[in-house]
Amino acid sequence: MGVSINPKDMVGGGGLLNDVDVVVVKSEAAMFDYGGKAKPAPCCRWQLESEGEVYDQYWSVGSNQEWKATADGKSFDSIGKAEHLSKSSNFALLMNSLVDAGYPAGKITDDVSAFTGLSCHVIRVPEPERPGLNRAKRKSADGREYENTVLIVSEIHKLPWESDAATPENTSGGQIDETGLATEVLVEVLADGKPLKKTAIATTIFKSTDPRLSDTKTKNRVMKVAISEDFLKNGPWEYDGATLKMG
Repeated sequence: MGVSINPKDMVGGGGLLNDVDVVVVKSEAAMFDYGGKAKPAPCCRWQLESEGEVYDQYWSVGSNQEWKATADGKSFDSIGKAEHLSKSSNFALLMNSLVDAGYPAGKITDDVSAFTGLSCHVIRVPEPERPGLNRAKRKSADGREYENTVLIVSEIHKLPWESDAATPENTSGGQIDETGLATEVLVEVLADGKPLKKTAIATTIFKSTDPRLSDTKTKNRVMKVAISEDFLKNGPWEYDGATLKMG
């Protein structure tokens, strides 16, 4: 049996897909060399289908000195001294987002392939800060830097073993007005007069220090509202389909 991939068992220590509905066509443990740019390292690979297109997405699991993907692609085996996966990995961020979105933690064991068939909505959020381990920012052809991001699950439409769509439990108890809160956060950011790109909205909500967004499940619901076209078209700002700015 391989190492547990349940976030509770972890220890501290193309264009980019963003803001789309996807289906996990295949989920597996794999060794990935980042397009020949590095030595093969253990990753979780999801083959994702969205609007008729198929994408490969990888989440780093840890060091290739500590872990390797099993031959059957279902799990990760320790080849070093580590006994638990790290909470600071991109894979940990994915697993925690799954649980926060309503995936039963008790269903997560060591089998990565169990996520095959999951239908969900995914968004990008900033990579966690890892002192001494942070990667250099991505650069475009013209030299501009872009923040490194991680793809996470913001909403689950259907769990792998379900035949019909299921809605995660709303734990806010109706006390949080997601639309009102999303509006407040964006208006505050736009108050300095600078425009805000739609692609930066999820990151803006994710980084907000508003105490009402301290709960991850609430934050995910607010992000879902904030990136919806209906919300953006009807807010107290000007919206051209790509950018928000105060009039």
